[in-house]
Amino acid sequence: MKLIVLFFLFLFFNNINAQNSLKNDIGLKYNYIFFEGLKHKSLYNYDKAKEYYLDCVDLNKQESAAYYELALIFLYENSLDQSLFYIKKAVNINPKNESYLLIKAEVLQKQGKYTEASGVYSNLITKKPEKIAYYEGLYMCNIFSSNFAKAITILNKIEKKFGLTDDLKLKKIDLYIELGKITTAEKEIKRLLSENPNSLLFLNKQIDIFLIKGETEKAKKRLVKLLKKEEENTKALILLAEIYNKENKQEDFLKIFKKIISSKEIVVQTKIKYVLDYIYDNQEFLNNEKLISFIINELTLNYPENDLVYIVSADLIKKRSSIVNTKDSSLVYYLKAIEINKEKDMVWEEVIIQYYSLEEFTKMEEWSIRAKEIFPFRPEFFLYESIAKYNLKKYEEAIGVLSEGKDFIIENDFLLARFYSLLGDIYHDIKNDIKSDFYYEKSISKDSTNIYLLNNYSYYLSLRGFNLERALFLIKKAVKEAPNNPSFLDTYAWVLFKMNKLQESLTYINKALSFDKKNPTLLDHYGDILCSLKDFEKAHKAWQQAIEILNKQKKLEKEKITNINNKIFNNNCE
Repeated sequence: MKLIVLFFLFLFFNNINAQNSLKNDIGLKYNYIFFEGLKHKSLYNYDKAKEYYLDCVDLNKQESAAYYELALIFLYENSLDQSLFYIKKAVNINPKNESYLLIKAEVLQKQGKYTEASGVYSNLITKKPEKIAYYEGLYMCNIFSSNFAKAITILNKIEKKFGLTDDLKLKKIDLYIELGKITTAEKEIKRLLSENPNSLLFLNKQIDIFLIKGETEKAKKRLVKLLKKEEENTKALILLAEIYNKENKQEDFLKIFKKIISSKEIVVQTKIKYVLDYIYDNQEFLNNEKLISFIINELTLNYPENDLVYIVSADLIKKRSSIVNTKDSSLVYYLKAIEINKEKDMVWEEVIIQYYSLEEFTKMEEWSIRAKEIFPFRPEFFLYESIAKYNLKKYEEAIGVLSEGKDFIIENDFLLARFYSLLGDIYHDIKNDIKSDFYYEKSISKDSTNIYLLNNYSYYLSLRGFNLERALFLIKKAVKEAPNNPSFLDTYAWVLFKMNKLQESLTYINKALSFDKKNPTLLDHYGDILCSLKDFEKAHKAWQQAIEILNKQKKLEKEKITNINNKIFNNNCE
């Protein structure tokens, strides 16, 4: 705004008729155009300002001010080559101008021309050795060019002439460390501590040096001492926790860890990182119910509006449940996270998947629909909704949702295969074998690694006694990938049975039963194979076992029990 005021003052003190004289007086004309440039520059009209300054240059090539202003504008616009061009022009005309030289140094520095920039700063120091800023500029050039030894030399000069701030004192020590001069760094920090024994900054740096040297015990003593002075020193707590963790002193670690989690000084992001780094994958800690409860309570009580806190809490519960086989209560925390922040799609997925695992398909359907409203272009939520509808036997609705969601899949064959696979399942259930086979094949064409699809499709083909060679090919691939899966082995046996390869079939059903002796479906198939081999006694025994297990399971599979009983009575092998 000062520039604008100056401009209008200029106009005020020069009557309106002065404009006529500008045409005849080059100096006045230059000043007029120059101030016009200043006005537009002050208003951030850089393009217009440049036009006026270029007019100035055309008018008088020996006047440096316009070159300087052009250099500044191009620097603001990060057009470094043009900025350097014009500032060099200004310096050539007026080589003693410090402002010009400083801009030149800045541009060279930004271009990564540190040697040239250093030369400019050295020149400035020669001219004005009393200005610390020039030394600092030279220091930074050497830092950027990784000339650490020279940087230390400059810092020593600054220290001798002006003294050093604590920050610069620490930077000098860091430079010694960078150069591998650990002993020198240690001597320097000892000297600083002798001058200021209560400096937390210097104590922290001494601890760093102890750790670099591998002197863990010295570091621990210093950290304990430091924490007596400052109980919630973030760095000290974290370093001490890390040392105890490395030493596998879990009791000591947990003591410090709890202080970190409870600390009012440590930001929540650091606390979450620590939970993920040290607790999440440690089975012993996850087994510690009191510890997990402490973490969750501290985080949720102190940060009740932070969605990440609830996500981490949920993840901890989920992880612990999978390890110690306890009830998974993570769902309530995921739901709370969504209540706070609806924009994290992965949390929505967790909620939906949990409802699926709980077989709460109505809830799964509801939350999938809600997720679609927030993430309308995420095809995964269309798939989840379709899975829910499929399990609710809303087959036509599921087909419609899959058709709609499929259009949002972009270059993701894996996901597209899941869409086709579910369509295959739906059409299988509604007895449309032609469409079912079509979509299963399309799914396999997009992803042939889904061994569960290979198994299911193979089994469905075998039940129909249709395309058995294809069924055999598919189940062979599945069994190769999972040779100890009893369900896959059962399918393999059943396909061979349908192909009348009875001995091979018997081999594989026996193998399946070796992994799952009390599976009624396996026992039923075992009986069928034995029956076809005319071993009726063993067949009857296998069928009877299957019936007993079905009765104990109380799954209301009356039709299946009746079918097996009919086979026993009639020696019917299928």
